[in-house]
Amino acid sequence: MTETKSFLPDKRPVHGLLLAHLPYTRKDLEQIAEGANPADFSMNHSPAPNFGLLYLDDNGLGFFVHPAQAPMALLFRGSTNAESSEPVSVHIPYTTIHSIKFVRQERSKTLLKKIAQMLVLRKDEECVVEWNGLADFKLRFFITTDSTEFERKFDELKKSR
Repeated sequence: MTETKSFLPDKRPVHGLLLAHLPYTRKDLEQIAEGANPADFSMNHSPAPNFGLLYLDDNGLGFFVHPAQAPMALLFRGSTNAESSEPVSVHIPYTTIHSIKFVRQERSKTLLKKIAQMLVLRKDEECVVEWNGLADFKLRFFITTDSTEFERKFDELKKSR
């Protein structure tokens, strides 16, 4: 992964990104971005997940949710005239990240199992990030694309800090 054109409002350079989602409401994500502990919010009451970009920059790992509502999210929320809101950006500095774990679907070794896996809908990968604040904070991102290169770039950037 090389540096990409920045999509962030402050135009910080981005070194890697993945499409991901979190099962929190937008309001809950805003509070988490302001420093609230994710454990204080239920992950089960959001009618539709918030999709965004999990990204790496010079200072840490972030999750950016665009201000425009996705058409599918509008259908789930049942509102066709929902107002667009401000972008939400959760940012976790490398220096505060305690651990990061990528959970991937196990790859089959036999031909028959490989064929069967191609016919079945693939489960999203997960990225679990724990960081320290006044208490330990944890977010579980669900990733829709391969995260192998992102993990390598994360390790490289964290070691250089």
